[in-house]
Amino acid sequence: MVLLIVAIIGTIAIRVTFSFDLNRYFEDKRKRYIPRLQNACTHLEFISDDKTRKVGFQSLFISPPGTLQWQCQRCGLVKHLQDNEIERQAEYYLQNPDEFKKQNKKFSKLLKKAGQV
Repeated sequence: MVLLIVAIIGTIAIRVTFSFDLNRYFEDKRKRYIPRLQNACTHLEFISDDKTRKVGFQSLFISPPGTLQWQCQRCGLVKHLQDNEIERQAEYYLQNPDEFKKQNKKFSKLLKKAGQV
C-alpha cells in the first residue's frame, strides 16, 4: 500500500517553473516611458550669450530632408508644427523661467526612471 502511494505521488509530480527575462523587462519599461518623456520634454534648450548678455531659447526640433514633420532631438517626438508654436512656447518660458526649470527637472526624473541616464 505504501509503495502504491509513493508510486502515485512520483508520477503526479508537479513542476512549477518561473522565468524572468531581465532584458525584456527593461525594454518594456523603456517603451512605457517613451510617451511620458515626450510629454515632459520642453523641446527647447536654454541659451545665453555672455557678450551681449542676452538669454533665450533654441528649438530642439529638426526637419529631416524631404518631410514636413519635425523631430525633437532630445525625446524623439515627431509632429507637424503649427505656425509660431515654438515661438509661443519660448515666450512662455522666458516669462516663466521657474516653470522651465520645473519641467526640465520632471524630464530628468523620468529619464532616470526609464533607465536612460
